[in-house]
Amino acid sequence: MAHYHLSFKSRADVKSIYKYNARQKGLGFADHYHGVLQNQLQYIADNPFEYPEQSILRIGYRRCFVGEHAIWYKIISETEIDIIRVNSR
Repeated sequence: MAHYHLSFKSRADVKSIYKYNARQKGLGFADHYHGVLQNQLQYIADNPFEYPEQSILRIGYRRCFVGEHAIWYKIISETEIDIIRVNSR
């Protein structure tokens, strides 16, 4: 199984998304969406070349959309990726 690493900013993004969803939509939704994000992060790690490179914005960065958010990541190796940011579309 491949691995992903959250940057300091992406870790803060995920926490902020959870807190926002808990306040706005309730803990049940926040837990559910957090699980969706975690599953998508692992899917990206397992399939790092699934999403196109966004060289226009940053060389080597790739982007995946999930729900209302974009996950930005960089491939380190075929079994390791760095999650750069998780932000609103």
